Amino acid sequence: MEFHTVGLSGMSSSSSSSYDDLSSIEGRSMVAQFAKPLVNKIANPTLKEAYTSEISNICDLDFSKLLSGEDRYQPNKPLQKEEVKKTPNSVIRKSVLGVFTALIQHPKLAKDRVFDLIRKDSRFLFLNDVRNFYKDNPEAVPSILFEKIENEKIKNLFGEALVSEIKLSADDAKAMIEDCISLISKTEKDREEILKEKYNMQEITSAEKRELQQHILKKASMTEEDQILLKNLSSK
Repeated sequence: MEFHTVGLSGMSSSSSSSYDDLSSIEGRSMVAQFAKPLVNKIANPTLKEAYTSEISNICDLDFSKLLSGEDRYQPNKPLQKEEVKKTPNSVIRKSVLGVFTALIQHPKLAKDRVFDLIRKDSRFLFLNDVRNFYKDNPEAVPSILFEKIENEKIKNLFGEALVSEIKLSADDAKAMIEDCISLISKTEKDREEILKEKYNMQEITSAEKRELQQHILKKASMTEEDQILLKNLSSK
């Protein structure tokens, strides 16, 4: 799954949103959460599927995901290396979703310095855009930020976090942010090292060469080794 920097224009907490109608994100979220235990009690599979589809349309969200969601985050749960290796996009997606969920429920965690691990050349720089919004507007309702996110994939993820059934304590939310951002940071570093290793073994493809070039060019400052490698990549 590809992510790109999110554009947030005209950030302000002056707008307000109602929690008691379907015209607001919060209102639709509350309706979906209220309906969840009722739909789960329906024994007839066909009827249950019909209600699930109807609520998805009414609330403008994937209600089936909400029905199958977990209730509580377990911090510091070790990730199996084999699983990460096989489904990196899935793990990264869950990590971004985790950061969004934690910030929505505990906006003051936007001050956490773990966000500094996100490099200036990172494709996950949009997380700092979201963080900066909450640093400047800690009391803002999430729908304000939701409407300002321009990238559709990021907006969908934020919307999914908005209706999440996971309830986090401040400590759990802090642990979630730290775990998720550390994983994202490590994944990016690992990818560059993997590409360099493939280059040294002469097993790198043309597409991977271009990807490695982009990794190097996006750095705030290049080492002499990076400069030599970039020159070699350009000449072959």
